Amino acid sequence: FKVIYGGSDLYLLAGSIDGAVRLATINPTTGIPSESASVAASATPKSLAVAAVNGRIFVFSAEGTSGLHVYEYVPSQFSGTLTPVATSIPGNFDRVMVRGSQFPAILANNNLAAGQAAIQIYDTKWLTQGGSPRLAYSLAQAGSGLLYFDNSFESIVKTNGGAVTAYIYRLKSPGVTGAEVLVATDTVDISCISADTTAPPVSGASMSNLSAAQRTGAEAQKNYFGDRWRVQDSSSSGAALDQIEWDWNVALVGSPPTPTYVADAAYSGALPSASLTDFNPSYFPCDPSGPVAGDPRSGTNCYGSVGSPVAPAGADYRIGTRSHNANGWTASPFVSPAVTVFSPAADIVGLDRSVNPFNLRVLRGGTRRSSGRSRPPPVRWSAGTSRPRTRSSPSRPRRPGSGCASPIGAAT
Repeated sequence: FKVIYGGSDLYLLAGSIDGAVRLATINPTTGIPSESASVAASATPKSLAVAAVNGRIFVFSAEGTSGLHVYEYVPSQFSGTLTPVATSIPGNFDRVMVRGSQFPAILANNNLAAGQAAIQIYDTKWLTQGGSPRLAYSLAQAGSGLLYFDNSFESIVKTNGGAVTAYIYRLKSPGVTGAEVLVATDTVDISCISADTTAPPVSGASMSNLSAAQRTGAEAQKNYFGDRWRVQDSSSSGAALDQIEWDWNVALVGSPPTPTYVADAAYSGALPSASLTDFNPSYFPCDPSGPVAGDPRSGTNCYGSVGSPVAPAGADYRIGTRSHNANGWTASPFVSPAVTVFSPAADIVGLDRSVNPFNLRVLRGGTRRSSGRSRPPPVRWSAGTSRPRTRSSPSRPRRPGSGCASPIGAAT
């Protein structure tokens, strides 16, 4: 095992013999281990893991029906000590691994009953900050109805902004003789157990385009002015959040242009408050502090608040947030990646542009209208008559919003 201790890499080898947990340091140049410490275990260890938790080194031992035990290792110049931690996790554990950074997660296979087992994920904050172990998740293994191989699993834990995610890989039988073994992957959000309870939060936000989700094909991948969104706070915090700020239109300032966070006072306040952490639906882009104040909740003035852009090639917008807990404000505001937003284009259903003049086909008795900011080309109307006739749209400009044309991408 490789751990970082005192700013340096430390290579350790853990093993068990005669009911004792034994630890050796490994010379990184020669690869030769030197025993450093040992301690009697509560029962014969079936699996061992070594990890640093908040700057301290611990050995984790799955000891069957005696539970999951932990021993703290304190290195010294010539040897070291291994001391049992008073708190243990009850169960029947036969495999353990520890993955993550400052407060890593314990992942262990717990045999719950005959033919029943689960991979359980626990926090490690209790080792340095007190309290009891917290179970974050239990993933059914044996007895799940799927053909997983006993306690065969591996995991990595990744941090991305305010989210901490465990990826768990398990061997699975294909159910067919002679076929290759499958590897199944489970993704588990473990942010709730991996944040530091003594630190400010790490701000974050998630954005989902609800309107785009209703579209199909290439249009489902585009964002348009006027789309409905769901915007949620996803800050990671070991302590309860008590304040939050939002900047609904993070501006580019300076040369080169740099996203610069400035909170919108109308969308900042005390927590808990669902109205400040879950905007569903909301409208983006929108600027409550723009030249015209936009309202992201209702969509009122949102287009004007960002300058009423004509963006056939798309324009980029960002949203930002900053959160606070008892330990202070987050070190840096969260600013989303650029979201490209397009101006919707008006269209007429049934208009055939492959001919000149254009041909609009509607059923007899149907409504036939065309509209636009400028005088369109002649349109051929076909409504079941034997002799189509040609007419032009009147030159009198139409009142904005009149007509029956719907913008491409608008949800109806």
